[in-house]
Amino acid sequence: GPCRRHGHRIPASQYLALGIWMFLLLVEYGIVRLVCLWDIPPDHTGNRDVVRVMEDFQYLLLMAFVLAVMTGIHWPDRFQYIFCFHWRRPRGVIFLLLFFGAGPGWGMLQLVPGLSGFTLTGISA
Repeated sequence: GPCRRHGHRIPASQYLALGIWMFLLLVEYGIVRLVCLWDIPPDHTGNRDVVRVMEDFQYLLLMAFVLAVMTGIHWPDRFQYIFCFHWRRPRGVIFLLLFFGAGPGWGMLQLVPGLSGFTLTGISA
């Protein structure tokens, strides 16, 4: 029909990739909040009220969308490359391990005595 000729089609897989990406970031947010229960990092902000959590979600989802578009993760080829779970090339497993380990790992850096007071600016708070 006339709509197909002049329309701009976006594959549904792009929306699915964006949804999966945003879901992964929300799961990572939950993991980091759970790690906070063990005081990692030591200066975490606990007992966040619903308004603060929704503010976090708003910022996280906006930045997730921008990051996805800037890196091209919403394109089917790029998404399939990153999330390849084939046994010969387990990029997906490696990515997920690094992705879900990055938040807690970054928080644990403050537990290392030499790094807890380290600053690049020379000004220690």
